[in-house]
Amino acid sequence: MTVGRVRYARNGPVRLAYREFGDSETTLVWNPGWFSNVEGYDDPESPLTTILEQLAEVMRVIVWDKRGTGLSDPATHVPPLDERMDDLHAVLDAADVDRPELFGMSEGGPMSLLFLRPTYKGFTHW
Repeated sequence: MTVGRVRYARNGPVRLAYREFGDSETTLVWNPGWFSNVEGYDDPESPLTTILEQLAEVMRVIVWDKRGTGLSDPATHVPPLDERMDDLHAVLDAADVDRPELFGMSEGGPMSLLFLRPTYKGFTHW
């Protein structure tokens, strides 16, 4: 698995940590749940590592920490979904992703569904 270093996207003054795994034209963005830490996705003790390794064999996978979690900047308030979407846009722009496939875990699920509206660079899912 090609393991990337921690990188940062910016949404205004907020820095958002993300990492890339694998190398493919297809990009899967893993939208985390309530908490995450991009440092832990290649930890051999983490059950998510095996899943990520298998996904990275066939596609590029981007994992990121929402503001207030992991290595991203702290949150001064509970960000609403539209602000979370802006953060996701910032990560996609920084990683040069035009047509993402999305996987949302827990709280990341509704955000992924909302994101699939045909608003991002003309992207439509269905």
